[in-house]
Amino acid sequence: ALARIAASCSPVFAVGLAAAMVEVASGGLEPSTRKVYSSHVAGFAEFAELLGLDISLFGLPVAQGGFTEDEEESLMAAFAVHVWRAPRRGAGFNTGRHCQACVNAVRDWVYDRHHRYVAPAATSRFLAKKLKCLRKRAPSGQRAPREPILRHHLAAVRLLLDLRGNQRHRTFFAFIAMAWQGVKRCGDLI
Repeated sequence: ALARIAASCSPVFAVGLAAAMVEVASGGLEPSTRKVYSSHVAGFAEFAELLGLDISLFGLPVAQGGFTEDEEESLMAAFAVHVWRAPRRGAGFNTGRHCQACVNAVRDWVYDRHHRYVAPAATSRFLAKKLKCLRKRAPSGQRAPREPILRHHLAAVRLLLDLRGNQRHRTFFAFIAMAWQGVKRCGDLI
């Protein structure tokens, strides 16, 4: 649609409009958002490498050696499941919302490169079902249960501190011991 509008205007106006749109699009994302999107695309590149696929062909039309729409949709669904199964550093597992964000980042990356959407949300029912299933299996706001803090953990902290010579270490350990004992008692009551 934009190409038809640009064809009816003067070339100078069309070039200026195109440059302004690129500037707005690149300025619309905060640097942290761009960094997150690039990490999602890097994750997709690693996924494609695991499968032995050439990432430069992803998003190209079939006539230029790209994948069919069904293959692209299946790859995006497999990528979402891969993201769910491969947790980020420090996280117990990835949520369905994170999987959706990764898929959206790859869609935007392909659109920026080839000016077409891969597996559009309106028509890709298979991918939509997979993402809905992932959001149900790994809802936001939940995390993997943490390992309980036991007595041997408290003893390990005690060995690291100088309880005889340092008043600050004694105070610190007293707070740790009281907190541990209080949580232990609350757990017994519940």
